[in-house]
Amino acid sequence: MERLTDLFSGVLSMGWTALPVMAVVMAVRLLLRRAPRKYVYLLWAVVAFRLVCPVTVSTPLGLVAPETARQQAEAVQGAIREPVWAANWDWQPEPPAPENPAPVSPVSPRPVSPPVRQPADVLPVLAAVWLAGMAAIAAYVLRSFLRLKRMVRTAVRLEGNVWECDALPTPFVLGLLRPRIYIPFRMAEPGRPYVLAHEREHLRWRDPVVKALALGILAVYWYHPGVWLCWVLLCRDMELRCD
Repeated sequence: MERLTDLFSGVLSMGWTALPVMAVVMAVRLLLRRAPRKYVYLLWAVVAFRLVCPVTVSTPLGLVAPETARQQAEAVQGAIREPVWAANWDWQPEPPAPENPAPVSPVSPRPVSPPVRQPADVLPVLAAVWLAGMAAIAAYVLRSFLRLKRMVRTAVRLEGNVWECDALPTPFVLGLLRPRIYIPFRMAEPGRPYVLAHEREHLRWRDPVVKALALGILAVYWYHPGVWLCWVLLCRDMELRCD
């Protein structure tokens, strides 16, 4: 549990420090709305790198990473726990106690209050919830993949890596190592070349692999609203780039 808590703390730290990068990428994305979509699409690699790379970079805005703040707090706490005389050069020894001290009247013990629950005690619980959320997203992705595999098991090969299937509502690409293009059966001929060109553009840019990596990042940061927003915008830019 301690390792899980440390891992969750590191993920929280990286998610926090990635917020300025997300904001900058979204602002640049708005400025480049008239530029070719492939340049906007490549901006998301910066966000992905920041969410994966554990290196903390100081910013001119004065933002302090949670890990740095925690280290500074521990250093201050360590200094407070040191004896007062350790930093006092004018320290004098206390006078010896008298041989016959005056009797001390007994004092009734004070009631002991229950210990206050510290925020650190909640961190293992949050780490367990985080792990459960990742497992839920992984189960959902696996279920969706198996459902698509069952849907296309009756597909018929049309040409090359293009397959036709009656059960498909829309064309898509499926697979990582040997991806295939699946289209609805007997798609109208005037629109078929454009659809195939769109799907082949996905293959040329290795979009199935990119989407799988992005899904992995989303599963780790499922609690982060900024990552969900980046995921939606990434999928939108991916489709616009292929059009």
